[in-house]
Amino acid sequence: MLLNPGSGAPITLSEVLPALYLHTADLFVLSMTRDGTVVFASGPGLTWFVTDEPGLTTGRLTLAQFGSNGNIRVSTLRRPWNMGQTMSFEQMGKYLSEIAESGIGGPPLYNEP
Repeated sequence: MLLNPGSGAPITLSEVLPALYLHTADLFVLSMTRDGTVVFASGPGLTWFVTDEPGLTTGRLTLAQFGSNGNIRVSTLRRPWNMGQTMSFEQMGKYLSEIAESGIGGPPLYNEP
């Protein structure tokens, strides 16, 4: 689990990319636009499997895709025992938004806390 360097508190889902790459100045992942905006060159378009504090409490993993600005574009929650089906559909080229909407990896009832 990643901790916020300033407070020592667990980071939230929206802080994942900045905590991993921006705060550590990983220049292989970061780029800068002409107007000075920092963007994440690696990570957007990939599905991240995140275990955070709410996930530990509810027994679910967060699947998330981030935009180049580090904001969450789409996310869904899945219980670990439903991950096999989810991962196989990802490998076949399904987008996370399709997986979230279709119930791949179990319908909402199967993924409740």
